[in-house]
Amino acid sequence: MPEIARLSRSAAKENPGQAFDSPAALVAEVMLTRGEKLGALERWRCDVLQEMTATGEGMRAEAATDRLARVMREIDAAIRDLSRNDNDLPAK
Repeated sequence: MPEIARLSRSAAKENPGQAFDSPAALVAEVMLTRGEKLGALERWRCDVLQEMTATGEGMRAEAATDRLARVMREIDAAIRDLSRNDNDLPAK
């Protein structure tokens, strides 16, 4: 019998980089609201920016910089995709 996966909502929102394999996985998570997803992506974005700053100060190798840049592009794309839905809503 397959086991039902459990998501710690607070951990997912506080440390999304540890809770999800990718920004796309976060967006696909059905246990989070759209607002929670956007908030978690923004949190993840801030975490990546902090890591990139540390990398710029010589604390990481070039491979880490490439990985962080890729993750940042994925986060930005996920935020755009979620925000695009705002434009699809009818005017009030």
